[in-house]
Formats: sequence, structure tokens, C-alpha cells
Amino acid sequence: DDELKLPGACDKNFAGRMFKQLLPEKNQIESNNGCFSATRFQKSRSIFCVRHFAGNVQYSAETGFVEKNRDEIPVTAKSLFQTAPSQLIRTIFKAVENKDKAI
Repeated sequence: DDELKLPGACDKNFAGRMFKQLLPEKNQIESNNGCFSATRFQKSRSIFCVRHFAGNVQYSAETGFVEKNRDEIPVTAKSLFQTAPSQLIRTIFKAVENKDKAI
């Protein structure tokens, strides 16, 4: 989500930030905690691996990765929350929406 809020947000920039933050050493191919990795070849193609509970999963950040992972409420759901019969739901949604705008 942070990448989407930055000017010029795109898949390649997102991957670059991940590599810079998690693999800061020049020839480093695995993060210090072992949960993120990318070879030099993978980095050149914005590909990285994340170790999940089931094993390593490879991701390509050049296939609309940032947009696909946008954490946004669909317009229809937003409308339902705004017009919910429950005052509690409307109040909670408004508070969350205001918090997101402040960020």
C-alpha cells in the first residue's frame, strides 16, 4: 500500500525498494531472517521469493504486482458500509476512512 501512495508508484520501484531494504549488501541473495531472497538474475527481472509456511513462493513484480495487491475496499462495499442500517457500522467505517485519508 505504501508504494501506491508514493509519486511514480510502479512494480519496478516496489521491487527495488524491497531489494534495497531486505538485501542491502551488494551480493546478498537472502535476507537476514531467511524469508526473502532473490538472485542477481531475479533482481534484474524484478523477481523475488518469499518463504511461506509451505515453502518458497516466487513473485514477479513486473506483472501488475502493485496494482493486484492494492488493499482497497471495492466501491460497492464502500457504499454498503456508508449506508448500513447499523449506526455502529457507519461510525466504524467513517473512522477508518478518515484514518486512511490522514495517511
